[in-house]
This record gives sequence, structure tokens and C-alpha cells, in this order.
Amino acid sequence: MTMPNFLIVGAVKAGTTSLYHYLSQHPDIFLPNQKEPHHFAPTKWCGYPAMALDDYETLFEKTDTYTARGEASTGYLYYPESPNLIHQALPDCKIVVILRDPTVRAYSGYMHEVREGLEQHSFEQALAQEQQATRFVRGGEFSFNYLKQGLVCDNIQRYIELFGTHQVHVCWFDDLVNKPHTLMQALFDFLNVDEHFQGEWDYRYNPSGQPKFKALHTLIDGEGTVANWLRARFSGNRKSHRQASLWHRVRDWNLASGERPTLDPSTERLLRSYFQSEVRNLEALLNRDLSEWLN
Repeated sequence: MTMPNFLIVGAVKAGTTSLYHYLSQHPDIFLPNQKEPHHFAPTKWCGYPAMALDDYETLFEKTDTYTARGEASTGYLYYPESPNLIHQALPDCKIVVILRDPTVRAYSGYMHEVREGLEQHSFEQALAQEQQATRFVRGGEFSFNYLKQGLVCDNIQRYIELFGTHQVHVCWFDDLVNKPHTLMQALFDFLNVDEHFQGEWDYRYNPSGQPKFKALHTLIDGEGTVANWLRARFSGNRKSHRQASLWHRVRDWNLASGERPTLDPSTERLLRSYFQSEVRNLEALLNRDLSEWLN
């Protein structure tokens, strides 16, 4: 049975959707239309159950002609059990991680929940209630609870211990935005496909923000029958993102055109202080200067 030989494991709101679509353009890379099957998640991820093995195997049927076959499930970076589950099933699998300034990423995650109509509190109210243990921002990986046990750093270290440094590739959101060609070339080399392939890396997928027209967003990206059909039919990856689906273009335009509140400076200082130990641990583990994430 053909199975994936690489996985994008996160992080949430760090460009995984764009990375998934960019990689899909390469003729030697296969990614299924369903971006996040979460087969190796031990429990539900943001309310969605892990995909059963039979269904997971079906995603990769008749893909053995591709050099690289993968999928992208961001929960694999947050569940402590996922590295072991993946290694038991796919010991030769390559692991791709993309990381983002946790302060900026936390606010982007909050705005994602606002976008979906799942968060009605202000960011400060949500964080205050979370610190008091009375609630947490949905999918607690978006804010304080997400780093209370250093999950990201610990799980990256676990992936390295299980798979070895030669099978784990860490890339950075800022490079995806500012140096996409360099980032993609290094990633192609890691996946043993033609690194000179010239793709189109200028389209930003899945932005956070408040929709300009909420009714339009609900129609195409809500939980109703019409939205589910539109997603299934029109949101799949394309070999050329100049052909990015009408679904993506309408939804992303609606989000980019809406109001984009900014993070309060005092809240930003609080988050940067809170995330300091995790950032320092990542610096030591990955041998990269992350001082910009602290200032």
C-alpha cells in the first residue's frame, strides 16, 4: 500500500496552507485535496475526528509514481503522541515544520476564530479568562495554554530524536513571505525533487481577518450544506496557483478586504514576555537567532 513519505506537521497559522499549495505545483510531488486528515492525531483536532486508516490509505492510492507524497496536518505538532504514532507507521518519513513568531501567530490564531464566528470576546478578555482557567481560546494552541508545557519545542525535539536531523526540516514563516523562492528550493532539495522547479509563490492562502461580507463568508466557508459542497468541489490544490480556485479567490478576497484590527502594544509585550522561555529553547534546539521574536 502506498503511503506518504513526508508530512507537514505545523505550526498552526504559520503558512501551512500556502506551503501545501506551493508544494502541490511541483510535478513530482503529490498532496491529496484534503489538507488535514489528521490520521496520526490521537483524538479530535478542533472538533474533527482523526481519519481512519482505510480512508487514509485511499488518499494515496495510485500515487507511487510520485517521488514525494505527503499531507499537511497541523495537529501533529501539538499532540505529544503524534511523533511516536508517525514513527511507528512511517519510520522513513520526512518531517516538515514551519514556525512563526508565537506572539504574532497567537493573535493570527485568535483572528482566525473571530473569522469563523467562534470567538466573540476581545483578545484581552479571552486571554484573561484563559489565565484564570475559566476558559481558553478555542483550540488552546492559539494562546497561553498552547505553550504552558513547551509543546512545540518538546515535540520538535521528539521528532528529531525519532527521525534524526536528516529527516526533519524546519522552515520559517518570514522566509515564506520574504524569500519564498529560497525556502521552496531548500524544501525541494530536502524532498529529493527537482530543486530548480519554478513555481508561483505570490498568492497568500487562508488569511486571518474579519470578513468584509459576513453572509458571503458563511455561504462559502460555513458549516452548511452549500458551503461543504463548495469546499469539497472547488477548494482543492492546483498545479498552477494562477488557477487557484474561485472558492479561494472569493473567500480570501473577502477576508483581505475586511477590517484588520491590530494587536494592542501592551498585550504584545505581555505575550512576548510569556513566550520568552519557549523562544530561547527553540533558539538552542534549532541553532537560530530568534531575538526578533522577543523584542
